[in-house]
Amino acid sequence: MQPQLSVAEHATGVTWNCLETFIDADPYWSRWIDPWITHANSGVPGWVARGHGTRTLIVSADLIPQSITNDPNPITWEVPCDKGAFDGYAKQLARALIRAGEGYSVIRLGKEMNGGWEQDYMGTTKSEQHDWAQCFANEVTAMRSVLGAHFLFDWNPNTCTNNYPLADFYPGNKYVDIIGADIYDADCMGPLPAPSPASWNKLYVEVLGLAAITRFAIHHHKPMSIPEWGLVSNPPGNGDDAFYVNGIGWYVAHHVVAFQSYFDLASNGVLALGPDVPNALRAYVHAFG
Repeated sequence: MQPQLSVAEHATGVTWNCLETFIDADPYWSRWIDPWITHANSGVPGWVARGHGTRTLIVSADLIPQSITNDPNPITWEVPCDKGAFDGYAKQLARALIRAGEGYSVIRLGKEMNGGWEQDYMGTTKSEQHDWAQCFANEVTAMRSVLGAHFLFDWNPNTCTNNYPLADFYPGNKYVDIIGADIYDADCMGPLPAPSPASWNKLYVEVLGLAAITRFAIHHHKPMSIPEWGLVSNPPGNGDDAFYVNGIGWYVAHHVVAFQSYFDLASNGVLALGPDVPNALRAYVHAFG
């Protein structure tokens, strides 16, 4: 869905200075290099321009279009990508973003790569994961090479998902500006305790939890981000869980965090912040205003 940004700005009386959006449903290379957010009728270029350099666009993009996806055997696309076969497409994407005034965007390239639901899933073997990391590095290098490119690249695994060593699919400090972690309020290694400090602590310290990714980011001298977080309906999540929201608020206040975004779409089991979750809503307002 394409946001009517100009309407939202004027109807609500609120000026939004950060927008997170997605271009990861493109079926073919022809669409991948010409994403909807670069078109004037999407409202996005106008929203960026009206900010006169004060607005941040966060773009979630897959490494590949859906037409060449092969989740059971990702090496079929990872090997050519590793060899640079897709670099030309990455340059075309960068040019499209720059023409639209979006050359300062934060790019969540290959987000949640450790999740099998992703089109550009990294695979299960170390070889596949190394190829994935090189593919990421190649596309970053290609996009940065375009005149007018000032992108920041966010390398963004999902917490509590296929606990492979982060180092096996990390592209390297040269290619990563921010390390992200998507962390939802849902069970992973067994059910969560009832909403309590213990439920947040379980999410935080699990094998590939927020604490582990944070240690990795500190080791590599990178700021963190939490590009997606949210309450999940019960079960498998805890529903109106103020302790989880307080935990995210504490984390953002006590760590170097480039940005955070509550995934407020009210879809896929994620709950919108509103009257249905009054305790969490109060906690969010207290933490973030």
